[in-house]
Amino acid sequence: MDIKTLHYYSENSSELTNRYDTVLDGINTFFSSAFTMGSKVLDVGCGNGRDLRYLIKMGFNAFGVDPCDEFISAIKKLIMSCMVELILIRYQS
Repeated sequence: MDIKTLHYYSENSSELTNRYDTVLDGINTFFSSAFTMGSKVLDVGCGNGRDLRYLIKMGFNAFGVDPCDEFISAIKKLIMSCMVELILIRYQS
């Protein structure tokens, strides 16, 4: 991710989190047919964790990766009760 995009996500993470959470019936409707139940799934660019939460609820061994500190903080608040591994990749110029 380029630094300009990362800065945008960081500055607008709260608004984007609210917007992402209002989207219904997105890609998550394909999870059960795309992945074998119980398989490991890596959500690259997991953002606020919306799809990661669906994956975990559906029984997948899900992992999320995102370079935005603010999104990772949001995920920690939303899914602290779930067993989930959070990986933070810091942007290096």
